Amino acid sequence: MAMNDYADNRWKDRPQVWEDRFALKVAYSFPPGHGLLAGARYPVLCFLHGDKECGRGPDKGKEIERAMSEHGPLLADESCSIARAKFIIVCPQLPYPGGDVWRNHCGAVLQIVRQMHEREQGDPTATYLAGFSYGGDGVFDIAAMGSDISWKALWGVDPTREPIGKPGCATWLSAGPRARAAKQAAAQPRL
Repeated sequence: MAMNDYADNRWKDRPQVWEDRFALKVAYSFPPGHGLLAGARYPVLCFLHGDKECGRGPDKGKEIERAMSEHGPLLADESCSIARAKFIIVCPQLPYPGGDVWRNHCGAVLQIVRQMHEREQGDPTATYLAGFSYGGDGVFDIAAMGSDISWKALWGVDPTREPIGKPGCATWLSAGPRARAAKQAAAQPRL
């Protein structure tokens, strides 16, 4: 399905995609004017997706352009326009079947972020890691594994399990209605 065929077609600034530059497919967006000013640096936002946004398979998954423009910083919505205007945004996509496996792809995620610093004017002092659901788990897993990247902040949204380790930087943890409903159901007495 082409981007123009999407039912909601609000996405004007479609993400670009690197199919084979990295070990994972990556949807990305550069701020307006990126590359025009020598020496300019841009903050980097790396977003890790949840389970159903993995590469296409027989029972789930999506094409990367669609998966990364339905929620997260490449959302086809004005609410993310500030992020798109100011940040280099990279959204790697797990291959099918996806799942809670971002920790297995830590090296690939770090390579993507390093490349933004080294080749795309990314600011190593302003680099953020965020994720939703299994991607939220991945945020904390990758931070706990340690690396040469100094994350400015981490943001896990609706992770499926408790974060591990002490991240050593500003950290936000958001739990939406889905997470609250699951915790309430788990807290119900069982007969």
